[in-house]
Amino acid sequence: MMKSFDSGQRLLLGSIGFIEFLRVLGIFLILPTFTLYGERYSSSPVLIGAALGAYGIAMALFQTPFGNLSDRFGRRKIIAIGTIPFIVGNLLCWSPFNIVGLIAGRFISGSGAISSTGLAFVQESVPVQKRNLAMAVIGIPIGLASVFGILIGPIISQIFGNSFLFLLSAVLGAVSLVPLIRVKEEKHHHETKSRWKVSRSTLLMGGIGFTVSFQVMTVFFFLPLYISSVFGISSYYRVLVPTLIVGGILGLSISRLGDMGRSVMASFITLLLFLSSVFLIFYLPVTTGISFLFYMGLTLFFAGYAVFEIVFITLVTKLSPLGRYGSNIGTYNTLQYTGEFFGGAAGGTLLSLTLTSATTFRTSLVLALLVLISIAMLYYATRHVGKDDRTLTA
Repeated sequence: MMKSFDSGQRLLLGSIGFIEFLRVLGIFLILPTFTLYGERYSSSPVLIGAALGAYGIAMALFQTPFGNLSDRFGRRKIIAIGTIPFIVGNLLCWSPFNIVGLIAGRFISGSGAISSTGLAFVQESVPVQKRNLAMAVIGIPIGLASVFGILIGPIISQIFGNSFLFLLSAVLGAVSLVPLIRVKEEKHHHETKSRWKVSRSTLLMGGIGFTVSFQVMTVFFFLPLYISSVFGISSYYRVLVPTLIVGGILGLSISRLGDMGRSVMASFITLLLFLSSVFLIFYLPVTTGISFLFYMGLTLFFAGYAVFEIVFITLVTKLSPLGRYGSNIGTYNTLQYTGEFFGGAAGGTLLSLTLTSATTFRTSLVLALLVLISIAMLYYATRHVGKDDRTLTA
């Protein structure tokens, strides 16, 4: 992949990929055990869910301001500045005075919303015909970081405690600044307000990103509650490792369809995997007591998430009007991060901290309906796309 780019482009891709890897790793280290950490500061599932989702709503709110600032002052400077609240917020979460402090820390860490800025930096620094490939290159470390974070987060929390994960995330954020020292930024003509145009396909894809993030955060609210009650929290990694490995291999195999010009097909398969996993994760294991169903559902979920991380962002770039990538990817990211907030809050509202047949059924029903809506949105977003989408432009 990297051989397709010159030395300067490889340096930029490697640097942005490394920055995204460390930030995403810091985020996913925390997710698997966050609900249990929140219980130390509040017995309210709604407040714990709000703390879980606060990061997402802050990311949604600050995507556009940081993007506009980067247009004016440069991508490199804004990426560095945006890392500061990420560090400060995680330090606050490391030792919050109460649940309000935890919510505030999560919001502050999310306010360093530089994802769109980093992606725009990449897009404007590579030729148009190589932008989809560049997005695929960036997607690999992001996907790996999410997997590593989910795997090792529970192990680290067992050894050092849950609060240590936030300190580690802050350190990772600081380390992510190092690659920026070597990156050189050339002056580019950035998009102006008069050229701001978001396609209908992007809005529909953003809606799908919202529903997927909603489900992801609800799942991570649920996981520590279910695993600690059925297997014991010390067995967390024993549950996650086999499901992540099998799901990851399955997801990577499906994502190869994107390389063959079948990104749309891979996207539909992703949503079907999410739909299949819903009742298997939430409702059936709780009502039947059959843990194998939970393993099966979690494997399908991780497979779907792996494909989502690799394929969807590339498909958004393909569906975006030429020359208006920044506005479209910014809109997609904003909707996706908004889904994180509502998913975290919904996890607390729908599930509560005590798992019953009633709470898991209504959660499964809501998530299944959202996935069905997503399938309809994907159909309308891509119905003009031919069988081979490798040369697709909106």
